[in-house]
Amino acid sequence: MQCAIDNAKRTFNININEEIDRIQRDMDINVNGYPMFWKAIKKKNDKRNGVKLSELTDKQIQRRNSMYNPEIICPMNSLYNMNINPRINNNSSVYPIDKFLNNYKLDISKSKSKKVEELINKYSLRIFNYNKDNEIDDTENEEDYLLLGSDFDQLVKDIREIAFTKKYLGLMSYLISRAFIPSSNLKHVGRPIKTNLHKNRPLLLKTLYELNPKQFLKCFSKNINS
Repeated sequence: MQCAIDNAKRTFNININEEIDRIQRDMDINVNGYPMFWKAIKKKNDKRNGVKLSELTDKQIQRRNSMYNPEIICPMNSLYNMNINPRINNNSSVYPIDKFLNNYKLDISKSKSKKVEELINKYSLRIFNYNKDNEIDDTENEEDYLLLGSDFDQLVKDIREIAFTKKYLGLMSYLISRAFIPSSNLKHVGRPIKTNLHKNRPLLLKTLYELNPKQFLKCFSKNINS
């Protein structure tokens, strides 16, 4: 969902602050109150701002609870009220990734592949710093957020320039293997290969899919009919 929201912000030319003001006016919060899912957001913001519920009076807690309206119908309220209690079967079999991951021949040099890996790690560090800053400062820095999305577009562009092949199959399967298969199983000249890609798996998959969705899915088509 977050990816879809980010893409929409980059696709449509809108003023985010004006849209937020318009939505707040339409909601008429003074009359209708807040949706229930905002209670979880308020709890998180209280934690950031050092507000302790144990220090609030009963009257303050009652006033807070009256802010939320359980009668408001919206998708996020449905998710908030959903009780998800998954049944975990410890006896269920787990297929290793190499059962369905195709190993295509790396069609670019390993030095170029390493450069791609470095670009992904660098962008991941930017995300970490952005999230860290926003944990400290609760104010929304729209400019930095939009720059982060622009930097992702640049990341994909840079990778395309490095791996100019149209298929990317060799590069994709090689990087996925490095990210998901334990490094002790990936050896070069008798030594385990060192990599940090396992820390950036979501970003890696998002980037590779953005490069070429069809080729990305081909990487996971091994034994598809078995």
